[in-house]
Amino acid sequence: MEKIVKFLLGLFTCFFLLMGCYIMLKSDLSSTVFPFTINNLETAGELRAVFGGSLLAFGYLLLRFLTSSSNVTVSSVIIYILVCINIGRIISLFYEGYLTFTFYSWMLELCLLILVCFAHKNRKNKIDYYL
Repeated sequence: MEKIVKFLLGLFTCFFLLMGCYIMLKSDLSSTVFPFTINNLETAGELRAVFGGSLLAFGYLLLRFLTSSSNVTVSSVIIYILVCINIGRIISLFYEGYLTFTFYSWMLELCLLILVCFAHKNRKNKIDYYL
């Protein structure tokens, strides 16, 4: 079970790193894989900095969590970020209504939150505090 969780977290890590690089390095953000359009440069700049940068940072944190054996605090940070993102998705359902892209994104984020919580609890139980 632990290997499956690590494999799935590795897939999410690759996804976040690739999408973060894609958004940050794509020259024309008006035509992306996302179901929205960018009409002005300010919006493109914000999307590139906030969305692309946060995806890249999130992928990096997941990578650190997967490759290190004693970074309980990194997994806690990831859990806090995911909880906030999920709260934002729930609020978005009330304001913007049901959107297919938002719903599927929320389901992926909820699955990732469950996987990280499971891995965090598993690693926390394995840490020897009597070193």
